[in-house]
Amino acid sequence: MYSKCDQLQDAAKVFDEMPLKDTVSWNSMISGCFLKEQFSRGFQYFKRMLILKKCRYDQATLTTVVSICTNPELSYACSMMHSLIISSGFESVVQVGNALITGYFRCGCPLSSRKVFDAMVERNVITWTAMVSGLAQGQLFNESLLLFREILRAEEANSTTYASSLLACSGLRTLSEGRQIHGRIEKSGLPSDLHVESALMDMYSKCGMIEDALQVFHSCVEPDEVFLTVLLVSFAQNGMEDRAFEMFAELLGKGIAIDENMVSAVLGAFGCASRPFALALGKQIHSLTVKKCFLSNIYVCNGLINMYSKCGELKDSIKLFNLMQYRNSVSWNSMIAAFGRHGYGSEALQFYQEMLSNGTAPTDITYLSLLHACSHAGSVEKGIELLHIFAWNCLLRSHPSPVSLYPRILRHGCRPDSFTFPLILSSVSLITPHLLSSLLPQLHAHIHLYGLFHHPHVLSSLISSYSALPSDLLLFLSLPLPLHDLPTSNSLLSSLLRADHLLPARKLFDQLPHRNVLSWSSLIHGHANLGQPHAALSLFNAMLADPRAPPPNLFTLSSVLAACARLGALHHGLWIHGFISRRGLSINAVVATSLIDMYSKCGCVQHALNVFDELAPQIRDATAWTAMISCLAVHGLAREALAMFDDMVRNTSLTPNSVTLLAVLQACVHGGLIREGERHFAAMRSDFGIAPSIEHFGCMVDLYARAGLIDRAWSTVRSMPMPPDSLIWGALLGGSRTHGDILTCKAAIKGLIEIEPENSAAYVLLSNVYAKMGKWDEVSSIRRLMEQNSVKKTPGCSSIEVDGQFHDFYAGDISALEAEELYLMVEEMMGRLRRDEGKELALLTHSEKLAVAFGLMKTREGTEIRVVKNLRICVDCHEAIRLVSRVYAREIYVRDCNRFHHFKDGHCSCKNYW
Repeated sequence: MYSKCDQLQDAAKVFDEMPLKDTVSWNSMISGCFLKEQFSRGFQYFKRMLILKKCRYDQATLTTVVSICTNPELSYACSMMHSLIISSGFESVVQVGNALITGYFRCGCPLSSRKVFDAMVERNVITWTAMVSGLAQGQLFNESLLLFREILRAEEANSTTYASSLLACSGLRTLSEGRQIHGRIEKSGLPSDLHVESALMDMYSKCGMIEDALQVFHSCVEPDEVFLTVLLVSFAQNGMEDRAFEMFAELLGKGIAIDENMVSAVLGAFGCASRPFALALGKQIHSLTVKKCFLSNIYVCNGLINMYSKCGELKDSIKLFNLMQYRNSVSWNSMIAAFGRHGYGSEALQFYQEMLSNGTAPTDITYLSLLHACSHAGSVEKGIELLHIFAWNCLLRSHPSPVSLYPRILRHGCRPDSFTFPLILSSVSLITPHLLSSLLPQLHAHIHLYGLFHHPHVLSSLISSYSALPSDLLLFLSLPLPLHDLPTSNSLLSSLLRADHLLPARKLFDQLPHRNVLSWSSLIHGHANLGQPHAALSLFNAMLADPRAPPPNLFTLSSVLAACARLGALHHGLWIHGFISRRGLSINAVVATSLIDMYSKCGCVQHALNVFDELAPQIRDATAWTAMISCLAVHGLAREALAMFDDMVRNTSLTPNSVTLLAVLQACVHGGLIREGERHFAAMRSDFGIAPSIEHFGCMVDLYARAGLIDRAWSTVRSMPMPPDSLIWGALLGGSRTHGDILTCKAAIKGLIEIEPENSAAYVLLSNVYAKMGKWDEVSSIRRLMEQNSVKKTPGCSSIEVDGQFHDFYAGDISALEAEELYLMVEEMMGRLRRDEGKELALLTHSEKLAVAFGLMKTREGTEIRVVKNLRICVDCHEAIRLVSRVYAREIYVRDCNRFHHFKDGHCSCKNYW
């Protein structure tokens, strides 16, 4: 009821609260979503229905889901549904077959529709009608009429069947067959139908029988706008301009509502320039379109351009064309034809080149108009040359390997144009880098040879192709490039960033005379993604300070938030959140997830929850849920993370993905929840149909190893369908180190060194195990092995943000800011711990201790201290900071490479399980 009454949210709420859901309930929710054009949400409900397997779908479910397959991009979905229909035994149900036939036709797959039709044991009038209609709309007119004749033998035609058969007659211009169908309609006793009568008028008009079309019109009791438009088009197509004008004037006199389609139709009647009244009438119609605000309609504008051209007013056509905000191929074709009509062949060719530069694809009408223009200019050979390359371009567009056709184009003596090279370059990503490195310079040379290097679309395609070869891209960049337009410059900028070339990208950016929001956003995003968050923030500040720079958009802000998350820059992150609110920007799913992630990585769980809770349901997608679950997991709130996952599954139509399940397993790891981890790992396949990746196996290995269940960890490794990577060996090494399993430590370090011989963490971990056991000879051997392999220990670095400024500290760094005062603070800190806690601690110069000491020095009492470390926090520093939180009455957040540690009152959120 709610879903049919436009209250989808209420329907979803009632549905989610239902303890038992039957097939009818699921069907209502799915169809309700589709009725509101929320196709993705409806499909998610269907997937959830399949995954849960608590209620079987029926034919209504299947026909409803197939109904969303409405364009070629969804042909894969139609094929998937077809497979499901066959596997579930519904292929013999006529309603399901009908839906499949219609779905395949809408997706542009007439052969698949025919296969379904031929395989159907039972058919009804809807089946036949779907086929006749689909074939006619797909311009397979002969096939449509052949099927229609079979229907007549079975006497199973309805109004839609007749209208579709008449469409086929119109396409073939078969008057005799059209008259026979008209006779059948009159004998059938079917009630009057505007759809059928419009089709009859169109058929008679296309066959040149305008009087017959008029008879049909006069027999209609209440013609609608479509019917009237068909008659206007009929007059125009049959050279009866006067009748079209008279009828249009009559409609205006009777006060009948005029729409854009009627205006476009009557403008098509201006086919004769010799009529003295035509221009005056055309100007009146132009005034009417201005009064009714129809000039935003591209078809009306195209009609006006044609009208002025045919009435000898070429200047007015040019003026209208220049005023158009949006143009399609018809707009350009109209102007090319106008120049040709007035004998300006060279101008027509110039307009054609502008059409290509604009990126508008020529059509067959373009080339017919050009041939006409070239004949006026005495350039017939040029026209034929253009026609030949058009034919090749059409072939390139449909060929599976356009690059293979290029030599044939050259052998036929055709000159490639600005559409030929982009079509060829679009396929080079399918060939190997080795072949590409030899082929691309050749294409590059030919682009220069044919004078197309300065063409923006050709140059953008060339840049995109070079981005697949990072070293060649830099060489390409060293050449003088015609970066006169911003889209091409931005294309090169994006290509450099995709190839990890930050410095050349920055150099190019600095050279740009003009920059739009895409230029700024691309560079900020590139620095944030490529480990340069400080530079990303600096660029953002420069963007805000530059009076010529455009205001940042949501993509810019999500990139800056990613930089803040990487740095743990809460001060900056809060400012950006405030900036979004002050500007009144609507938060989309990407920015919402970025905010949650930023607050999570800055240690502000409550802020992240506030953002999540304030999101509108349509924005709170699976990515937002996953970000929130992950936030709770890394902060040690394992039970809360699992509760949120349960809420997502039970109370939303969203389906968890592999990343969501990874966050759930990480929560189990951080909380030491073995049974829950095993349950959710098993549910990946059984409940959600997700095959575990190596990251999911890594979580299970980590879960067992941390708990001391080394045998189970090894069993998990042996059960994996893929070889172990550094993640697996690292998890084994971490757990076995904690529990003193030397044999596993050795096996893990061997595996790690084989995969990542330069990884210092593995050596250090094993060295620490030997040191803890007093095996100093082994410690020495590990150090010698590091020297042999030229492995250097990654220096520990901890950073802290104070008053919006970042301060980095390295272990034992005496060059740190205010070093003398800082080390005195560390000594005082350790002295108080000895005095108040009776605790003797070593490793006084570790980076996290220096950062905490700096925070104690530079912030007021009671202020939270937030530290980000590049490595895992060591046991000694963990114990020291735990005690500092009690002695100095401070809340301290330390984010290491593995998780968050929230120290308060002498306790840590990890509960010493890390």
